[in-house]
Formats: sequence, structure tokens, C-alpha cells
Amino acid sequence: MPLYDEMLPQLDALGGRAVAAALHTLGWQWAVGEVVTVETAVSHLHIIPTQRRLFGRLLEMLAEDGLLAAADGGWRVLRVPQAEADLAAEWAALLAAYPQFATELKLAQRCTAGLANVLCGQGDPLQLLFPGGSLADTEKLYQETPVARTYNALVREAVATAVAAWPDDKPLRVLEIGGGTGGTTAYVLSQLPADRAEYVFTDISPLFTQRAEEKFRDYPFVQYRVVDIAHEPTAQGLAAHSFDLVLAANVIHATPDLRQTLTHVQQLLAPNGLLVLYEAMNKQRFSDLTVGMTEGWWSFTDANLRPDYALLRHEQWLALLAEMGFVGGTAVPEADAPGILAQQAVVLARAPETTLSFGRWLILADQSGVGEQLAAQLEARGQEAALARPGTSYAQLADGSFTLNPADAGQFRQLLTAATYGQVVYLWGLDEQLAEPLTIADLEAGQRQIVGGALYLVQALAQTGGATPPRLWLVTRQAQATADDLPANAAQATLWGFSHTVALEHPELGCTRLDLGQDGGVDALFSAIWHGDGHEDQIALCAGQRYARRLTRADWPSMPPVAFRDDATYLITGGLRGLGPLVAEWMVAHGARHLALMGRSGASAPAQAAIATMEAAGAQILVVQGDVSQEADVRRVLAEVAATMPPLVGVIHSAGALDDGVLLQQNWDRFRTVMAAKVMGSWLLHTLTRDLPLEQFVLFSTGVSLLGAPGQGNHAAANAFMDTLVYARRAQGLPGISINWGAWADIGAAADRNLATERGVATFSPTEGLAALARILAANRAQVGVIPADWPQVLGAFAPGEEPSLFRELAREVRATEERARATGAQVVAAETAVSGPELLQALTAVPANKRLSVISNHVRQQAAQVLGLDSPQRINAQQPLQELGLDSLMAVELRNKLGSSVGQVLPATLLFEYPTVKELADYLLHEVVEKLVAADEAQPAPEQETIEETAVAELDELAEDEMAAMLLDKLNAITRKFQ
Repeated sequence: MPLYDEMLPQLDALGGRAVAAALHTLGWQWAVGEVVTVETAVSHLHIIPTQRRLFGRLLEMLAEDGLLAAADGGWRVLRVPQAEADLAAEWAALLAAYPQFATELKLAQRCTAGLANVLCGQGDPLQLLFPGGSLADTEKLYQETPVARTYNALVREAVATAVAAWPDDKPLRVLEIGGGTGGTTAYVLSQLPADRAEYVFTDISPLFTQRAEEKFRDYPFVQYRVVDIAHEPTAQGLAAHSFDLVLAANVIHATPDLRQTLTHVQQLLAPNGLLVLYEAMNKQRFSDLTVGMTEGWWSFTDANLRPDYALLRHEQWLALLAEMGFVGGTAVPEADAPGILAQQAVVLARAPETTLSFGRWLILADQSGVGEQLAAQLEARGQEAALARPGTSYAQLADGSFTLNPADAGQFRQLLTAATYGQVVYLWGLDEQLAEPLTIADLEAGQRQIVGGALYLVQALAQTGGATPPRLWLVTRQAQATADDLPANAAQATLWGFSHTVALEHPELGCTRLDLGQDGGVDALFSAIWHGDGHEDQIALCAGQRYARRLTRADWPSMPPVAFRDDATYLITGGLRGLGPLVAEWMVAHGARHLALMGRSGASAPAQAAIATMEAAGAQILVVQGDVSQEADVRRVLAEVAATMPPLVGVIHSAGALDDGVLLQQNWDRFRTVMAAKVMGSWLLHTLTRDLPLEQFVLFSTGVSLLGAPGQGNHAAANAFMDTLVYARRAQGLPGISINWGAWADIGAAADRNLATERGVATFSPTEGLAALARILAANRAQVGVIPADWPQVLGAFAPGEEPSLFRELAREVRATEERARATGAQVVAAETAVSGPELLQALTAVPANKRLSVISNHVRQQAAQVLGLDSPQRINAQQPLQELGLDSLMAVELRNKLGSSVGQVLPATLLFEYPTVKELADYLLHEVVEKLVAADEAQPAPEQETIEETAVAELDELAEDEMAAMLLDKLNAITRKFQ
């Protein structure tokens, strides 16, 4: 390995000169000092689209070698790329100096010689990698080179260790993904017990599986199949959870979406099964200039994980595996290994020890047949499923299915007490379509069924589910937009908004949201549910891809100042109160001269003052009363605008209402009140202006529809409709922007501001809000949230890796920023992070049994004081109902969640109603929760170590392969110890 470390920099340098020569051959024309963008260079040099990403990497190599420098969105030329006089002679000299690396050097020379032709589409990269169809060179590369021997030996050692731990009387089922030339297979097969091993060799290419069958014909326990792990494996003939060991050498990175691929891998692994990956790490010129010429190397689509390069670093692999639910992950060697040892690694991890215990299924079935098909697939796997459909009354039919009235909350309780269920799948939303023409009455009736039904279902689950309620699955179709140009169904999006509050108020339900694409059928739905591991709870299945919902920061390009037309009219609903007058004044200050302000009631005093100011500035202001949720009113207002003002070119919809309350206290009438302006109003504005030449259609939504908030389920549902409506409009070529506002200081509902502040989300001033509005209008993005937050404080409530999936991208960014600050010696200011594990339970393990009630009582009193905003816990009498101290239903949810976090358990939704005092709460926690948990913990044997102890690798490059394998044996033993 020392010789390889000596050779590699020379190979990289020669590869860089070959890149410069290729670009010179293609017609590089930019002189020293000029700036060239990638797009300009691609066009001038005739780079084909499939090589666009490789070309970007080649420019990066030139920058690494000092020929280019990043500047002004492109590259500044420092030295002009030239053709070397005799690259062939340089390659020959390097080969003569390092003959033991002939395979790598000859392959690199052949590929770089054809690089220019490949970039412009005149050459076939596969002919360079496999000349004449021969696999000889690549087989040597992956099996016989010093690097391949070293890392394949590590894979062999991992397999041998796993085999040694495997019971003698149990078959060992092994799957190899992307076996290719069989380079790793050749090292592994000899380690397996021939009498009880079942080995399935797979590859995406029939050529490789046929060659492998010839190569390994002496191993009769091997089967050969064509499988693409990027797609659903069970649909390709592989049974779920049917493999004890999965191997993948240099293949997982070559799939479009790593999360989707690892989901498929986990579907195939048995409980506690072992995953062994052999992967390249970090950017590598040799790979880029050889296999990097193939389209597959750059086919990745998971830009949030891999923005510009196919390979991950050590720490990224381990974090990703943990995110996907694998346990005990480790990489061998580690990231700080010297030289070449840091550029590749064998990554090991295990599947969780148990799969989901489903229990009986209740499917609230749609009218299109998805529910029946889902039940059939479940029953084919030995599951028991009951169907329930909307009807006029409650009844159990002869086939065992049910009907119930969606408007009758009592019938949902009756349904759930008819049997004990482990899983509830809600499909009623699939029936709601937003096709035009759609009357307001039809829209409201549909919302009453899908959202009202979901509300009463959640109430019934919370009231009848006991200590272990069923898991809830809410299913929609096209309610989430995965791209601006895809159609979206706002009518079903209300269910998603509603679900965010369900997840916060009732975490015991494990509410998981699944959105099917236009072509997504029952197979995709079944796979997502059957293999759901709880690590992602907001998933969109679209065009064969699996998307997880994430909150990310918006990048803001420089934009010209916002300006409104002085010869056209803008309509502002909710224009006479709250944000309306503020936005109107701001628009006039930026050029608007004709505004129509619509509101249900007359202008407030601040609005009257604002109107006077605007009119004094020369603006024409039309004040019109009307309810935006009533079609007659909207038609009348639009007619008056058309008759008395210049053409209407913009609509800003800011009208809305609140009626907060926890879900257990809500009903459909309260939901309808909140949804009227947002759902019916935005739909009317959309349909009645769609034929007008609008330039702007802006909906004022709320951050609650992104994040959820306890007590605001109706508010979240209503605003989610608007969020998705803009995507539907944009897919039709119409303008549309939805702004998820946080809390404006001094404007809007005080309850919103208090809730935001308590959750670590700050308010912003009117000046800041209007500045954000200007940038959003200029950028013209479909949906943007304006939520000022102390993200370290928000995320500090969670241990690393345990934050809600929605925040995972932000969490990585925040923690990376903190690490960079620490590395530079800067002070890092962040909220105190959560301790690992339930802190109260940890504290109680060191307390004598007769003292535990006192400790719990003090803890409950402290938590209650925080929620109530009391300056001292001692103000709370242990026998006084907390409601008498001002504890409302929202506070009860917060206190229940705090106490649940303290003991690491999900507590009943009715906790504060059944145990209203500190004394009763403490008694309940002690006898029903803590004593059982402590007893169970004390009864367990000391856990075996699952994490990998650090091993020094500073001298690894001086060791022989066998010595390195022996040094790493402890790591392999640690991960495979529980593999049985």
C-alpha cells in the first residue's frame, strides 16, 4: 500500500494533464483572465447532455491543478489548457515505474485517450472499459489489484466472522447485489458452508449473471438472477426479509436514490441481518476518468444528499444508515486512515432485530378499489383485514365489512370497539378530486367526508385505543408536489395539513402520511406500508421514486427591486384588517396606484388611516365588503373592480379566521369555520379569475401547514389546501405563490405569536416581513416559508439523529455550522441539547425505591410550572387540579408530551383529564410506567456492545493484508456478534 500512495498522486497529475489535452482537442478558446461558465463551455465544446456532470467535474480538476479558479458563477482562466507533447510516453514511464499497478494505469490511459470523443458523443465509454466486450481488465480491477485484494479480504473476513457466529443447524441466506464481474464473490464463496448456504448472485445485466454462472459453476448453492436494486425488489421475485446477509461491492452508490435503495435493502434483510458494503469514499480522479465516463456514475437524483458527486464520505454513510434504521454501523478503515486507506472502506451495519408486528388491519376503503386490493395483498400474506366504507348509517355487512356515517363521531367509536386493530389505513381521501367545474357545495361536502372523517377517526382512536393504540396511515394521491410542473390535488392536501397536528397531539398513533403519484397503484402503497420502519413519516411515492418531506433553507439570488404597475389593479382580500392595510400601503409605496380592498366587515381604524394615507399619495382605493368564501360576493366584487378600475392583474389573498382547540374538543362545524376563507375562498378566487390575465396570484398561508401546531388542526388543514393549489395553478401555466408566514410582531393573532415563541420560533417585525415579501415576489417560487427561528434552540430539544424527519436537513446544516465554528475557535451559542435517553428514568435508577415517588412528584411539578409559565414550582399544590391554575387543553398536550419524553414513553391522550393533579400524575407515572420500566431494565442482562470501538490505523499502510485483517478483527466481531 505504501507504493500505491506513492503512485496515486502521479496518476492524478497525469490524469489532469490528459483532461487539459482533451479540452484543448475539443476547441478550448478562452484566454487567461476570461471567465467562462459551465453552460457556455458545454455549448461551445459540444458536450452532450449525458456528460454534463462529468464535464463539471473535469473543470473542477483543472481548478485543483491551478488552471482555473472559481469566479462569478463560473471559472476564471489562470492557464490555458494545452495538449501535452507526448502523453503516451508519460503513461509508459509511469507504468515502467509501477508495473504492479498495470491494470489501473492501462485502463486510465485508454479511457483518457478517448475522453474527448466520449464528451462530445463520438465515443462509447463502454468500449473503453470493456474493449471488444472483454471483461478481463475490469475483472482484474475488482479482483486482482492490490487495492481490490485488500478490501475484498476485509469483506471475506466479515463474512467468515458472520459464518462463525451463525448456528450450525440453520441455513444461511446470502444475497449479493450488483455482483458484476464477481470480483468480491470470488473471495466470499469459499467462506460459506456449502451444505446450508443459499447464495443469490444478482446484477442488473444478464451478461454479468451469465458470466458469473460460468465462473462459479463449482458452487452449486449459488443462484443467479437479474435484479435492479433501485426498483422494488419484491416485484422482481425476491421475498421480503428473506436474507440473513446482504453484500454489495461498489454498487450502491451507482443507484439514483440512496435512501430508496437502502429501503429496498432493508426490505430484503431478515431481522438482525447483516449488511456488508464495499464502497469508495471521497472524490477520486481515477474513478471519474474511467467508470465516471458512464452515464450510471452520474445518475444520482438525491440532490439533498449528493448535490454534485456520486460518492459519500465515511461519516455520511454511517449517518445515512442510522437514518434508515440500520444499527451498529461502522466503517473499516476509518476516515482518518492514511493515504489510500481513507479512499475506500468496508461498511457494516445490521437490520433492526424485529420487524413490525402488525396486528389486525382496519382499512377505511375508497371507492376506486385501492382498499380492496390492499386487503387482498395483506390477506395473501396471512394478515386479517376489515374494510369500512362511507354510508348513511353504521352496519356490519355479510362479508364482514362495515359502513358508517362520516358525520357521526359516535359511529367511529362503535367501529373501533367492534374488534382490536393494530393498523388503521385511511383511504377516504383518495375519492376527493379537484376537477373543474366544482361547486363550493361539492367542495365542502368532500372536505367534510375526508377531513371530518379523519377528525372523528383520530378522536375515536385516542378514546378507545388504550395504552397501545393502532398505528394510523393517512393516504392521499398527488396531494404533495414533488416538482413545479406536476399536477397536484389541493382537495386531498387538507388531510396532510391536518395530519401535522395529529402527529403533535397524538404521537402515540405513529401517524404516517403516504402520497401516491398519478400512476401509483396498490403495489407501491402496499410496499410502503408493509416495509415502513417509522423512520420516515411523510412520504411521497411518485414515478417510481420515494421522496421524504424535508424543510430546507431557500437560497436567494440577487433580484431587482419589486415594482407594481400603476396602470392596473390589485385585489387584496382581508384587506381591511390585520396584514391587509399594511401590505396595501407597502404596495402603493412601490408603485401600485389602484387597489381593491375586500373584507367581511368595515374598515378598522388602522385601515381607515392607511386608506387616507394611500389616497393622499395619489392611489385609487376601492373598499368593498364581501365574504370571500361566498361565490356571489366574489363575483360581485370582481364585477365592481372590472367596471370601475383598470384591469385586474394581481390577487393577494390574506383573509382567514382562527378557532383553536385540541382535536379531542373539535368538531366539523369549527373546522368549517376556519376552512371557509382559506379553502373555499382560494378556490373561488382561482376559478373566477383563471381567464383573467393575472400576473400575480399570492396566497398568504401559515407556517402551521408546514410544521403543525397543537390546537390548530383546522388552521393547518385549511392552509395546506392553498399551499398545494399554487402547484396546481403553476402546472396549468397560471401564476401562483404560497407564503407560509410565521408570526408577525404586533399583527395577527397573539396566540400564534406565543405558540411560535415557545417552540423556539421568533416573530419578525412588519419591516422584516415586507422585505421578505418583496424577495418572494421577485423570486417567483411556488412555496416559501418565512419562519425566523433560533434553529439550534429548536433542534436542541432533540438528541442528534432523533429530530423529526422534517428537520433532518436543517439539523445537518446547523450542526455542520457549529462544527466549523468550533474548528475555527469561534464561540458556538446553542440551546442545551437533549440528554440521550429518558432523563427521569435514568435518574430514578440511582434512587432507592422508597424515594422515587418524591423525585417524580418534584419532576411533574417542575414540568407543570414551565408549561403554566409560573415563576416557581412551589406555587403548585400537589392536590390542586392543574386546570384551576390555568392549564388549558393545549397546555395539557404539551405537558403530556414533556412527561412522556421524560420516561421515554408515549402517554395516553387523556392523561391530564384522568389524572388532573400533580399527586395523581406522579402516582400514575410511578406505578403504571416507571416501576414496570425499571423492573424490566433490571431484569435484562448487560447489553452486548453494538458500537464499534475505535482502533488506531496510523500504521495500517505498513502492514500486510493478513495483518490488517487481523487488526480489524475486533471491529468485525463487534458488528457480527449478534448476527444469529
